[in-house]
Amino acid sequence: MRSSSTKQVAENNRGLNGRFFTLRSRLYNALALGLRNEEGGRRWSCTDVETQRHVVRTIDAFLECISSDMSLHPLVKESVADIVPALGTTLLQKNEAVMKLASKVFVKLVNVIPYSVTESLLSDIVHPLSSSLSSCHVPVVTLCATALNAILSCLSSKKDRDVWKVLEETETISYIIQQIQCGGSKPPEFFVETISLLSNILQRWPSSRFCVWNNNGLMEVLSSLSLEPMLSVRAAVLQLYSAIALCRNGAKKLLEYGNAPLQMMMESMDDVNHNYLQLAGFTLAESFVVSEEGRLKMIESYVEPLAKSIISGLSNWSLHIGKLTKEHMSLIKGACCVCKIICWPGKHHNYFWKLGIESVLLKLLLDDFHIKQMPEHFSSLDEVEALARDGLSANFLPAIKPHVWDILGGLATHCAEDFTAQMVKSELYLKILITCVCLGFAASLRSARQRCPNVENELASRAVLLMIYSPSKYISSQTKSILLGILKPLAKEDIKYLLNTLNATSSGITGTMSDNLQAIHLISLACYSGLPQYRLAELVHHSGSLKDHVWSKSTEGQLISQVRQICVNSFASGPKWYCAYLLSYFGIYGFPSKLGNTIGNALSGDESTNLTLVLANQEHVNVHGIILSVRCPSLLPSEGYTSRRKEIRLSAHVNHQALLKLLEYVYSGHLTATDDLVKRLKTLAKHCNLQPLLQTLCRNRPKWRIPFPTFDLTSALGPNGFCFSDIVLEAKGNAFENWKCKSCAISQPHLHAHKAILCASSDHMRALLCSGMQESQSETIKIDLGWNALVRLVNWLYSGKLVPKPKYGCLWNNLDEQGKLEQVIPYVELYCLSDSWLLEDLNKECSKVIVNCLDSVNMATKLIQIGADCCQWDLVELAAKFMAPSYHHLRNSGKLLELDEQLVDIVRAASVARLSQ
Repeated sequence: MRSSSTKQVAENNRGLNGRFFTLRSRLYNALALGLRNEEGGRRWSCTDVETQRHVVRTIDAFLECISSDMSLHPLVKESVADIVPALGTTLLQKNEAVMKLASKVFVKLVNVIPYSVTESLLSDIVHPLSSSLSSCHVPVVTLCATALNAILSCLSSKKDRDVWKVLEETETISYIIQQIQCGGSKPPEFFVETISLLSNILQRWPSSRFCVWNNNGLMEVLSSLSLEPMLSVRAAVLQLYSAIALCRNGAKKLLEYGNAPLQMMMESMDDVNHNYLQLAGFTLAESFVVSEEGRLKMIESYVEPLAKSIISGLSNWSLHIGKLTKEHMSLIKGACCVCKIICWPGKHHNYFWKLGIESVLLKLLLDDFHIKQMPEHFSSLDEVEALARDGLSANFLPAIKPHVWDILGGLATHCAEDFTAQMVKSELYLKILITCVCLGFAASLRSARQRCPNVENELASRAVLLMIYSPSKYISSQTKSILLGILKPLAKEDIKYLLNTLNATSSGITGTMSDNLQAIHLISLACYSGLPQYRLAELVHHSGSLKDHVWSKSTEGQLISQVRQICVNSFASGPKWYCAYLLSYFGIYGFPSKLGNTIGNALSGDESTNLTLVLANQEHVNVHGIILSVRCPSLLPSEGYTSRRKEIRLSAHVNHQALLKLLEYVYSGHLTATDDLVKRLKTLAKHCNLQPLLQTLCRNRPKWRIPFPTFDLTSALGPNGFCFSDIVLEAKGNAFENWKCKSCAISQPHLHAHKAILCASSDHMRALLCSGMQESQSETIKIDLGWNALVRLVNWLYSGKLVPKPKYGCLWNNLDEQGKLEQVIPYVELYCLSDSWLLEDLNKECSKVIVNCLDSVNMATKLIQIGADCCQWDLVELAAKFMAPSYHHLRNSGKLLELDEQLVDIVRAASVARLSQ
C-alpha cells in the first residue's frame, strides 16, 4: 500500500525538479515569518522592511524556477494562492524600495503564471496594483500599470464585473489621469504603460470613457505627447484616442481639437513607420470613418495621403512560409476597415482608381501563382471565368474576402457616369475582379438554396447589386454581361426558387427565416431584375409560365406588399432605396412609410383644410396649407399666407389627374400611377423641385448610403409653421421658470400645433377635435403630460420617431440615480398615455426605452409605484421582473416597505417564477 502511495506521489510530481522543491520550501519558510492569527483565520501581515524584502525576493526566486510545463501543476497553484496575499500586502507599504521590488515581482507573476491559475485570485491581485497607482514613485506606477495591462489583455468576460468593481473602489482612472497630467519629464515607458492601461480600460468598460474625454487638461497633455519623438509613446496616445473615439461623443470631442489628432493619425499611417504604429493609426481612422463629421474632415483635409496610406497598407505585405504573419494580417484588416470610406460619396474615389485599387484588391483575392498565370489578353469571357473560378477555389486569405466585396461595392456605387476602362490602371484586373464577385454572388445564391448562408455571401450579393446599378455604364454593362453568363445555366431554377420563397415568406409558410437569408433572397431578386433578360415585373406578370404550384396561388400584390414592408420597416437606407426602385416597376413611386400612410388619409377629407388649389378649367382641390408648406412649398404663393382661406390658381399646363397624384405623394410619401401619367408627373415634380420623387419616376439607379427621404413634418413646429397653427397644446405643471414662447404671450409651456396633422396621426385627437364637444371649439387643449413628454409626443405624431432619446453610452453611465430617473420619466408618462390613446407603436417604443434604461433597483421601485398608480400593470410587471433577482435582499433590508402589499406580492411572484425556470 505504501509503495502504491509513493508511486502516486511520484506520478503527481512528474516534471518538478529538486530545485523547485528547495525553493518552494524556502518560500513557505519565508511566508511563515509574516503569518498572524487573527479573527477569521490566519492572514499575512508584516511591517518589518527587511522581512518584506526577504519574502519578496524568495517569491521572485520561486517564480524564476517555474517553467511553462510546471506552471499548471497543483503545487504551483497552491503556492500562488499563498503568494498573492503576501505580495499584495507588501506592495501597499510605503517604503519605495520594497514597493518597487514587489511591483516588479507582480509583473513576473502575471507573466509566468497562466491566467487560468490566477483567475480566482484576480480581485486580490488587481486591488493592490490599482491602489498603488496613486504612488509618487514613478517606477512603482510604471510596473503596476504594466502588470494590470497584462491582466486586462487576457481578462475573461465572467470576471469583468469583479475587476471593474475593484478599479472603481480604488479610483483607478482618476489616479491614472493625475499621473499622466503630472508627467513632466518622466521616462517614455511610464507614459506608454499608463496610457495603454487607460485605453485598455476604456475599450473594455464604456462607462469609463466620459471622465477621460471630458477632461480638457488630460486632452491637452495628450496633444503635447503626440509630438513625442518616441514612437511607442505616440502609438500609445493613438490607441487611447481610438478608445475614446469608440464613444460617439468622444470622437466628436477629438475632432473639436482641430487637426492635431487627425494629423497625428495620418503621419502614423505612413508606410515608413513600423507596423504597430501604422496599425494604431488605422485603428483610430476606423473610428472616424463611421462618424460623418470624421469622414468629411478626413476627405476634406487629407484625401490624397489618406488614399495612399490605405493602398500601402493593403499592398505592402509578404508571405512567410506561404502564410501571412499575424502582424501583416492585422495591418491589412485595419487598412480594409478604413478603406470602407469608399462606401460613402466624396471626391476620394478618383484617388483610389488612380492608385490602382483594382490591382490591389485582386491580389488580396488570388495568390501569386494564379496572378502570374494571367495572359495579357483573354480570348473569351469563359477563359476569364475559368481562371477566376480556379483562383477563388484556392481560398487565399479568406478572412479578407468579405472586406474586398464591401470595398468593391462602394467603388461601383459612387463611380461617375463617365467612368470608363481608360480610368483604371489595369482593365484586365478589373474584369477579373468583377468576375470573381459575380462568382461569389452565384455561390451565395447556391448556399441560400441550401439554407447555409454567411456574411461573406451577403456581402458578395450586395456588391453585385451595387455594380449592376452603378452610375457607370461601363461597370454596369460589364457586370451584367459577366453575371448573365455565369447564371444562365441555372437561371430558370433560381428564379422559380426566389419567387416561391418570397411568396412563401409573405404567406408565413416557411416559418422563421434568418435576416441574412432573407437579405440574400431579396438582393438576388434585385440583381436578376437588373438583367434585361429577367425583368422582375415581367417575371411576376408571367409567373404562371413557371408552372409551380406554390407560386401559382400568389398574386402580384403579395410581392408588392413584401417589398413595401421592407421599405417601411428597414432601418438601413440602402435596402429602402432599392425597394423603392423595385416598386417603380409596379407603378408605385416614392417612399412608403407608416406615418405617410396615416397622414395620407387626410387628403380624402375636407376637415381643417384652409387652401384651395384652382385649375384653369375651374376644377379645384381643397388642401391643408401646413402639409404643403413642409412637403411641397413650391405650390404655395411666394407672397406668404394669411389666416383667411386662400385660393391658389395654378397654371393651365397643370393636369387635374396629375395634380391629384402629386398631392397623393405630398400627403403620403408615395403614389400609384399608370405610364401615361408618369410623363406629366415628371414635369410637375421637376417644377415643384421634388427631386426624390423625380428620381423614382425616372427610375434612376439609387446609390448606396445616400440618405433615404423620410416623411417628417416636425419643421411645421418651427416659425414657418406658426401661421398655419390652429391649436395650442399645453403641458401640465410648470417645470420651467421664466418660460417664454417666441410666437405668443402664453407663459405656460406649450406647443403651437395643427389640427390636420394631429387628427390624421391620432384617433384620440380626431375624436377630441372633431366631435363637436367643448374641446373641439377651444384654441387650447391641456395634455396630461409634463413638458418633456409632450415634446416627444408631438414629435412622434409629426414624424413617427420617438425623439429626443435619453442620453446614451458614457453620458448615461455618468448620471446619478436622480438624473437617470429624470431621463426616463417622460417615456413612462408617454407609455401610460399611449395605452389610453391607443397609440400601439408609440407604446412599444416607450417600452423599449424603459427596458433599456432600467438599470437599478431604485429606479425599478419608482417605476413599479408609478405603474400601479396609473393602472399600467404591464409596466408593473416589467419593473417586478427586474427586481425579482434581488427580492430577498430587498425584503431583508426593508427597501420594500415603501410599496404596498399588493406590489410586494407581485415582486415575490416574479422572484418565484424566476427560480422555477
